[in-house]
Amino acid sequence: MNGHKDKGILLINPAVNPASQNKVVNAIITTVVPTSLASLAAFLIKRGIDAFDIVDEQIDYINDSGLARLVGNLKEPRIVGISTLTITSKRAYDLAARIKKIDPRVIVVLGGIHPTVLPEEALRHDAVDVVVRGEGEETFEELIGRVAAGRDYGDIKGISVRKNGRIAHNPDRPLIANLDDIGAFPYHLFKKNIDRYHSFSALLTSRGCPYGCTFCSSRNISGRTYRYHSIERVLADIALLADTYGQKVIWFMDDNPAADPRRFMSLIDAVMREGLHKKVEFHGSMRGDNLNEEMLKKARQANFRMIAFGLETTSETLMKEINKGETVKQVFDAI
Repeated sequence: MNGHKDKGILLINPAVNPASQNKVVNAIITTVVPTSLASLAAFLIKRGIDAFDIVDEQIDYINDSGLARLVGNLKEPRIVGISTLTITSKRAYDLAARIKKIDPRVIVVLGGIHPTVLPEEALRHDAVDVVVRGEGEETFEELIGRVAAGRDYGDIKGISVRKNGRIAHNPDRPLIANLDDIGAFPYHLFKKNIDRYHSFSALLTSRGCPYGCTFCSSRNISGRTYRYHSIERVLADIALLADTYGQKVIWFMDDNPAADPRRFMSLIDAVMREGLHKKVEFHGSMRGDNLNEEMLKKARQANFRMIAFGLETTSETLMKEINKGETVKQVFDAI
């Protein structure tokens, strides 16, 4: 976006460090709609907060003059939120330092999986004022309200901050109980770059995963809690992507859309009942032990055309070591 002069909040999806991934992986990662920032934007919009800009550096890299313009145009409350993965953390810290040099009054907030897991690393950078841990929607909204009102924000649940020269971690914030409360996914905010996204039609139908795989970051955000949007909400998003944005492929971006097999079957039935399977095809990632022949046949009928399985090892011993909760054989049988 263009740094409108009436905006007080800037949200940034930083660029991936080219040295951290190969070109093939980068080509996929860097062209997916930033779902975390989109969800945050949806939450804010639903609550009447729309004075923000979003910059996705995977599409529009921010040079020094562009950053100076964006930060220089910020009005109160002057907050910059940076969504940070491990592969974007170097750029996030660099942006934070540059922002503070342009305007020391700006409050720089880091959120996302990397600062959630490593908040002390983030706060060792002087330019980082606040780390939002876990789900950021409610926490960030409260932070905006406090700063806008000129009130202290040091006791907000779900943040880590520096207090009296030391890093303090406030109690965790409870997870959002009803995902539909977040608000409609704001595809319109990214419409201008629809042809530049590898996957504009990112669809989130649930959050979290009930399994405890040792290698997965999901539980650091949601624990092992699994929540999902109402079927009505999901159908509305699919119809919007198909009818308004002309999408032909819908990508289920959930950690595990079939974690609750009965709900997944109900969703498939609803998709076919509404005739949406005649408009789009579906892709997604699932676990082998969640699927059976009946589910796969119905998924095929509903125009699922690609299902990806995470097969981290072909060793049954290692499957137990990583606490995958399924066997190699179950994945092979599903394939």
